[in-house]
Amino acid sequence: MKSMMMRLGMDDSQPLQSKVVSRAVESAQKRVEGNNFDARKRLLQYDDVLRQQREIIYKERYDVLETENMRVLVEVSREDWNLKAIEDFVAANLLEEGQLKVADFQGKSAEDINQLVSDAVHARYDEKEAELTPERMREFEKVILLRSIDTKWIDHIDAMDQLRQGIHLRAYGQNDPLREYQQEGFAMFEDMVASIREDVAKYAMKAEIRSNLEREEVAKGQAVNPKEEGSSAPKKQPVRKSENIGRNDLCPCGSGKKFKNCHGAVDERCNILWFPSKSPLQPECIWFAVHHIDEYIAVDKKRAKITFTNGKELVVDVSVKALEYRIQRAYLLKYRLEKRTKHLLVQYDRDLTMIELADVRNVLDTTAKNWRTSGGLFDLENKEARIQELDEMMLEPGFWDDQQGAQVTINEGNGLKAIVNEYKDLVETHENLDMTLELLQEEPDEELQEELGKELAEFQQKMGDFELQLLYTLVLGGTESQDWGSMLLRMYTRWAEKRGFKVETVDYLPGDEAGIKSVTLSIKGHNAFGYLQAEKGVHRLVRISPFDSSGRRHTSFVSCDVMPEFDENIEIDIRTEDLKIDTYRATGAGGQHINTTDSAVRITHIPTGTVVQCQAERSQIKNREKAMTMLKGKLYQLELDKQQAQLDEIRGEQKEIGWGSQIRSYVFHPYSMVKDHRTNEETGNVGAVMDGDLDPFINAYLRSKIG
Repeated sequence: MKSMMMRLGMDDSQPLQSKVVSRAVESAQKRVEGNNFDARKRLLQYDDVLRQQREIIYKERYDVLETENMRVLVEVSREDWNLKAIEDFVAANLLEEGQLKVADFQGKSAEDINQLVSDAVHARYDEKEAELTPERMREFEKVILLRSIDTKWIDHIDAMDQLRQGIHLRAYGQNDPLREYQQEGFAMFEDMVASIREDVAKYAMKAEIRSNLEREEVAKGQAVNPKEEGSSAPKKQPVRKSENIGRNDLCPCGSGKKFKNCHGAVDERCNILWFPSKSPLQPECIWFAVHHIDEYIAVDKKRAKITFTNGKELVVDVSVKALEYRIQRAYLLKYRLEKRTKHLLVQYDRDLTMIELADVRNVLDTTAKNWRTSGGLFDLENKEARIQELDEMMLEPGFWDDQQGAQVTINEGNGLKAIVNEYKDLVETHENLDMTLELLQEEPDEELQEELGKELAEFQQKMGDFELQLLYTLVLGGTESQDWGSMLLRMYTRWAEKRGFKVETVDYLPGDEAGIKSVTLSIKGHNAFGYLQAEKGVHRLVRISPFDSSGRRHTSFVSCDVMPEFDENIEIDIRTEDLKIDTYRATGAGGQHINTTDSAVRITHIPTGTVVQCQAERSQIKNREKAMTMLKGKLYQLELDKQQAQLDEIRGEQKEIGWGSQIRSYVFHPYSMVKDHRTNEETGNVGAVMDGDLDPFINAYLRSKIG
């Protein structure tokens, strides 16, 4: 258009009078404006979700600011607690420890327990209000409410923004991203509101308001007791040393260290004694500290209180039993010192734990060896390349044109991503365990070593499950057999089409990564069952696997069952009470209706254990009729077997799927050959057979039966 206007000598200022050009420009403008409008409309729909939540939370905040008495809101927050296992969390969140015990709840109903806790909480809250005065209590309630609302709301906004960044990926699963965003956002909002109420209840009951120290007493370094006006806490007397030793003088114990880093640190950092791997003190100083312990008692199950000879008291985070064990170690260390064994306490601890750490190293190395073996079979590189290929396929414009194919691709990608993520988690866990073990060997720590044992046990359990899953996939079928099943499906479909038979897919279950798990075909034509009964049995494939980057040869097996279509004129008595009918959601093509309704039908004949299923139709009634016809055909076949007393001719040929049970072998490597083990019929043209050229094998089998 531009070159034509230049040849005609038209300048830029000359208006265009052509209706074609005007309509084209107008149409383009409408499309651009329409796209902009749709984008803005979609954006506003997403913003509307957070706007509705903002209205609710701002209204709550406005009520807090405008209402004088917030006690009602705080009491509502307290009553919203889940009162299960009250004996575990009442002391931590609502009341003082020991105020309500397990015995107080025994023999009472849920309503009585609720009332008991509520009365105790209200009484405690009244006491707290009396201590602080009502005016200060009202201000305190506003502070905790506003603080909880503001903190949780800011976190919620960030979480909603992160959700919005990736919600469009839900479209791959045929879900509306906007609806998913609304549902997820509503659930997150409810969780936020519940969290606000929990925090308000906890802070209201547990938080304390302490008055500021008066200026004069602060200057004197004295604390004020708000309950006893005019009185002050007694001034602590400094600890007097028996000898006047400077901080930078050498310690008299003979360790060669300065006093401030040796015995001088004992009084100030006695808690370091109970973590000797982190202590800079010499063994002589550790013994000095233990020797000056006056007594120790239990505070609770996990803490002990120590009183030293200098009057200092110290609460340590170890039980009395563990404390006694550490004191015994210190006495043993003293014995070593008397024997002139000059080991540091860190080295001494390392001697005690090195045997256990060596066992951990042995277990970790063995597990790593098994993991590397599984990793070689797993073929991570090939799977990641396949995932990338599937992701690129999903982004193609015509991806959803074939609904069934698109669903198969999505299922394959999800299955691959799940197992690859599991594999990577195992690798990361192994690296973390190895790093933790190295830290323990350099600097022993009991708590860290105990945590290492727990994580190692979990890693071994996950590793065992992963190896079992990998073994099942590689040996008992999995992707190889599923791909072989899809190849046989294509082969039989080609054979039926060449003969002019009608082929209909009754049931189809795609594989996790590739191929199919199971498929049921209805092949209609003259003598179709007579020909296809020769294909009943196990089919074996030998080839270089396309799923193995190492290029190894794999063997796969697939079982094929053939049954005649039931003649409606033949009466088969099937009692209703012998049937178990299940409905489920169909998969594959069919549009939104077939994927959102339970149209697929599965029927189980309980006396014989025969199972049939159908999902070919959009209607559940039609699928049930087809499934009943298939069931009658199978039961009719079983009845013929009983009458003829020749079960081996009909069902006995369907042997176990494995070595030595195949009726035919398809060898793609190291040579090309298809051989029927029943008739010894064979051919080297594997490609023709896979394209449906089965007549030589079928005819040979039928002739052997006639002969």
